[in-house]
Amino acid sequence: MHRFRMPSDYEVMISCTELDIANSSPRNRGLQVSKSKLRDMVRSAKEQKLQLAKDKMAIIKLSKELKNQEKSLNSEEEILKKEKIALQQQRMELDDLKAKLSHDQAKLNQLREKLGVENNQVSQALEDLRLKAAEINKQRCDIKKGSPLGEKKNKAQASCPSFQDFNEQLKQKNHERKNQFRTEARQNSLEIWL
Repeated sequence: MHRFRMPSDYEVMISCTELDIANSSPRNRGLQVSKSKLRDMVRSAKEQKLQLAKDKMAIIKLSKELKNQEKSLNSEEEILKKEKIALQQQRMELDDLKAKLSHDQAKLNQLREKLGVENNQVSQALEDLRLKAAEINKQRCDIKKGSPLGEKKNKAQASCPSFQDFNEQLKQKNHERKNQFRTEARQNSLEIWL
């Protein structure tokens, strides 16, 4: 069984040319197609077919390039989306860090205020103790001056050494207390920053 096949453009053109030659006669139309003209037509048809094939290949190549460019653009778009999400995440983390830093700074300011109040209270208490010690020491000196033993001691030493010793002890305790407060403040500051 013969299979039907679609003729190509070249075959159709040749068939039409042959049909025109067969139907044309000097008697009917007075026209005659030369062999050279037929060869020119065949050559032109081949050139056109070859050019069409080249154009088709160029179109296929251009289509592939466009598809590759589209894939590249899609890939770059995905990368930009990921970078945008990463930047948003970093911005959120930075905002959280700023909020934490502000909270820690407020806590440190409260601690400084509390330390200042306590330091003032300690200074006031020490001053009260000094005044009381001076008053007690004065009373002791007055008592000693009023007695015969006190008069003898008064001649030996013009001032009461016990008050000096007590005053030095108070100064030493005050110094230790301030150092303790400074140490606690540093530790609290480190805990806040950590």
